[in-house]
Amino acid sequence: MLPMSQQRWGQLLMSVALLILALMPSIFDFNLSHVLHPDWPGHARFHLVWSIGVLFFNAVLGLYFIWFYRSDQRFGARVAGILGLGPLAAFFTSAATMRHYGGTLHDAGGVPRWIGLDPNLIGFAATAVVLCVGLRLALKRDPW
Repeated sequence: MLPMSQQRWGQLLMSVALLILALMPSIFDFNLSHVLHPDWPGHARFHLVWSIGVLFFNAVLGLYFIWFYRSDQRFGARVAGILGLGPLAAFFTSAATMRHYGGTLHDAGGVPRWIGLDPNLIGFAATAVVLCVGLRLALKRDPW
């Protein structure tokens, strides 16, 4: 049996990152602190559900391009990378510009910091690293 190729490892890592982007916001944001928060205006809830949907469907499209786009797997990996990195870039841009619009990464009494950092930053940074490493491996050409 041949060892798993670098490209296959890359596809798997990218899939993990895309699944995190698809599932974690749905799991963590459909609750009383976010979508179901009684004090949130309906329009704010709409925008959050819309954003979660965009994350979910971007990830589903990315998974399609990783696993089922056979005519050019490297192109499929690039498209999947773009579909995953776009929302991550938007997250980090939103985090970097919070002071301009009064945003916060969490509510008072929310999830405590880990090693002095907000868990959102840790989680999305780790997801970005996994996605980038996976993309790099998926784009390598195997010697065999």
